[in-house]
Amino acid sequence: MNPQQSTSALTFEQQCELEPRLSGLASEIRALSTHSPRFCANRTWGRNFERRFNCLVGWYAWNPTLRTEEAYNTAFRHLYRLLPACRDCACL
Repeated sequence: MNPQQSTSALTFEQQCELEPRLSGLASEIRALSTHSPRFCANRTWGRNFERRFNCLVGWYAWNPTLRTEEAYNTAFRHLYRLLPACRDCACL
Protein backbone atom coordinates (compact mmCIF):
# COMPACT_ATOMS: atom_id res chain seq x y z
CA MET A 1 0.00 0.00 0.00
CA ASN A 2 1.24 3.46 -0.88
CA PRO A 3 1.92 5.42 2.36
CA GLN A 4 0.11 8.40 0.87
CA GLN A 5 -3.05 6.37 0.29
CA SER A 6 -5.89 7.12 2.68
CA THR A 7 -7.23 4.15 4.63
CA SER A 8 -10.72 5.22 3.58
CA ALA A 9 -9.71 4.38 0.00
CA LEU A 10 -8.77 0.78 0.80
CA THR A 11 -10.53 -1.80 -1.33
CA PHE A 12 -11.65 -5.08 0.17
CA GLU A 13 -8.73 -6.81 -1.58
CA GLN A 14 -6.27 -4.37 0.01
CA GLN A 15 -7.88 -4.97 3.39
CA CYS A 16 -7.37 -8.71 2.88
CA GLU A 17 -3.66 -8.09 2.27
CA LEU A 18 -3.50 -6.34 5.65
CA GLU A 19 -5.80 -8.87 7.38
CA PRO A 20 -5.85 -12.26 5.59
CA ARG A 21 -8.58 -13.59 7.89
CA LEU A 22 -11.03 -11.39 5.97
CA SER A 23 -10.39 -13.62 2.95
CA GLY A 24 -11.18 -16.61 5.13
CA LEU A 25 -14.52 -15.13 6.12
CA ALA A 26 -15.31 -14.46 2.47
CA SER A 27 -14.51 -18.08 1.62
CA GLU A 28 -16.72 -19.36 4.43
CA ILE A 29 -19.62 -17.20 3.27
CA ARG A 30 -19.24 -18.35 -0.34
CA ALA A 31 -19.25 -21.97 0.84
CA LEU A 32 -22.57 -21.70 2.71
CA SER A 33 -24.98 -24.43 1.76
CA THR A 34 -28.47 -22.97 1.47
CA HIS A 35 -30.57 -25.80 0.12
CA SER A 36 -33.18 -25.21 2.79
CA PRO A 37 -36.32 -23.38 1.67
CA ARG A 38 -35.73 -20.90 4.51
CA PHE A 39 -32.69 -18.71 4.95
CA CYS A 40 -32.05 -15.51 6.89
CA ALA A 41 -28.94 -13.56 5.90
CA ASN A 42 -29.22 -11.34 8.99
CA ARG A 43 -29.40 -14.26 11.41
CA THR A 44 -26.60 -16.10 9.63
CA TRP A 45 -24.35 -13.03 9.73
CA GLY A 46 -25.05 -12.44 13.43
CA ARG A 47 -24.58 -16.04 14.53
CA ASN A 48 -21.68 -17.08 12.34
CA PHE A 49 -19.63 -14.11 11.24
CA GLU A 50 -20.25 -10.84 13.09
CA ARG A 51 -18.12 -11.47 16.18
CA ARG A 52 -15.08 -12.57 14.20
CA PHE A 53 -15.56 -9.76 11.68
CA ASN A 54 -15.58 -7.13 14.44
CA CYS A 55 -12.11 -8.25 15.56
CA LEU A 56 -10.75 -7.91 12.05
CA VAL A 57 -11.99 -4.53 10.88
CA GLY A 58 -13.55 -1.50 12.54
CA TRP A 59 -12.98 -0.03 15.98
CA TYR A 60 -11.87 -3.34 17.54
CA ALA A 61 -9.59 -4.49 14.70
CA TRP A 62 -6.23 -5.96 15.61
CA ASN A 63 -4.61 -3.98 12.80
CA PRO A 64 -4.73 -0.23 13.55
CA THR A 65 -4.92 0.61 9.84
CA LEU A 66 -8.31 -1.11 9.68
CA ARG A 67 -9.77 0.71 12.72
CA THR A 68 -11.88 3.14 10.74
CA GLU A 69 -15.53 3.46 9.94
CA GLU A 70 -14.72 3.52 6.24
CA ALA A 71 -12.76 0.26 6.46
CA TYR A 72 -15.61 -1.35 8.40
CA ASN A 73 -18.22 -0.23 5.87
CA THR A 74 -16.20 -1.38 2.87
CA ALA A 75 -15.55 -4.84 4.31
CA PHE A 76 -19.07 -5.27 5.69
CA ARG A 77 -20.73 -4.37 2.39
CA HIS A 78 -18.46 -6.74 0.49
CA LEU A 79 -19.00 -9.69 2.82
CA TYR A 80 -22.71 -9.17 3.40
CA ARG A 81 -23.35 -9.09 -0.35
CA LEU A 82 -21.82 -12.56 -0.57
CA LEU A 83 -24.58 -13.99 1.64
CA PRO A 84 -27.52 -15.58 -0.13
CA ALA A 85 -30.68 -13.49 -0.08
CA CYS A 86 -33.21 -13.98 2.69
CA ARG A 87 -36.13 -16.21 1.83
CA ASP A 88 -39.14 -17.16 3.88
CA CYS A 89 -37.80 -15.51 7.05
CA ALA A 90 -39.03 -12.83 9.43
CA CYS A 91 -36.91 -10.18 7.65
CA LEU A 92 -39.19 -10.19 4.62
